[in-house]
Amino acid sequence: MKIKRIIKALSVLIISLIAYTSLSAETLDNDNNYDAIFLNNEKEKFIIQNGDLPVNEIVIHGIKKTSPSVILSRITIKNGDPLSAFNPYDAVNNLKKTNLFSDITISYNRNGDSVDIIISLKEKWTLIPIPMYSSNKHGTSYGLYLMETNFLGYGKTIFTGGIYSPESKKLIIGYIDQSILNSNFRGAIFLSHKDEIYQKGDSDYNIFSKYKASKTLLRVDGGYSFTDTIKIFATTGLWKANVDYSYNEGLNIPEGMSNYLTGIIAKYENTYHNEYLYFGTKLEVKTIGYIPMNSNSDYFNVSSYKAEYNHKVSQQSRLSFFSSGEYGNKPLVFEEVIGGKNGARTLPADILCADDFINWTLSFEQTVLKFKWGVVTALAFFEEGFYKNDYETSHYYGPGIGTLVYLKNIALPAMGFNIAKNLHSGYNEFSVNIGMSF
Repeated sequence: MKIKRIIKALSVLIISLIAYTSLSAETLDNDNNYDAIFLNNEKEKFIIQNGDLPVNEIVIHGIKKTSPSVILSRITIKNGDPLSAFNPYDAVNNLKKTNLFSDITISYNRNGDSVDIIISLKEKWTLIPIPMYSSNKHGTSYGLYLMETNFLGYGKTIFTGGIYSPESKKLIIGYIDQSILNSNFRGAIFLSHKDEIYQKGDSDYNIFSKYKASKTLLRVDGGYSFTDTIKIFATTGLWKANVDYSYNEGLNIPEGMSNYLTGIIAKYENTYHNEYLYFGTKLEVKTIGYIPMNSNSDYFNVSSYKAEYNHKVSQQSRLSFFSSGEYGNKPLVFEEVIGGKNGARTLPADILCADDFINWTLSFEQTVLKFKWGVVTALAFFEEGFYKNDYETSHYYGPGIGTLVYLKNIALPAMGFNIAKNLHSGYNEFSVNIGMSF
């Protein structure tokens, strides 16, 4: 009953906020700085008044920490090219994709018989501590993560952190380089270690397996951007699971395994951005084989995809379609939680694992409040999916609502929460929403 009251109250709040927004549209700006027609018209006005002058220099205003090369590498125009060859919309869009800048504007200044392109922007705060705290029937846990998305001013990302509770310990560290030495080559390294008690069950909260294990994952990716939209990566690493067979409360304890991994990841992204939302298409396909490190481990392979299309309804709203799927023969010890994520928010967020699944989600997101520090959006969605694990094959579907907060001057992904109704099981599910790109 308490969950039903929360859902009802949240529904009323979201509907009220949408209604308030429609009556107070003047509080939401038009994001002209990110509109293709506006940006191109401003360029054409300058050309009509001054002629199609050659570009003398790109002048950058507003950077204190960031190296100019991070910005210039995303601007395709060169000194001496005619101004008509400059695409201001692509320039702004490429800078927004980094999530390092806000309030990006482009203007032009005649400099004798040439023109200076002036890019003004604000740097976001990128060194971010993220404290973590949770308390539920499994106990209380504390943690801290630290993320820097503009390391040394070169747009590189490093992150580290951990979570501690009496029953579990987690540690992660990673590095992402979107442009190695300002080239089209990309790279990433990720290491995680977990000592945890794992519970795996179904959508009715029946527990089928409970065990204690220490798991380590090391992954190294190297890739190349063939075009602005297509990227191919090779990945390698190792995945180890050491199971504690002496755990007294164990149930259907799986075998531990140690495997090398190697595979291919392909990504396609054709998106465009305003200050907060993005629109367009994303696709990721990967296939990874896991090679046994010893005689106690087995070979297995996993192929998966994620696809997303975001249709621009207005500058402040979007209609989105998302689908993901995975097919493979993961052993039980390596099966991962699928619930609580996009496409499976009507499933339990902490116990339901699967090695085969497919799902889709249709959602609508609307900006409802705007502040100097960011915006709040309301989200409504319907999803459906199928999954299979060692214990069951099941179908799920249902609606949900949620909210997201986008911060303007801090380089964090959007964060919020969802409440969803699984119409197959009858349960209500709560999940945290983190709008990170894949």
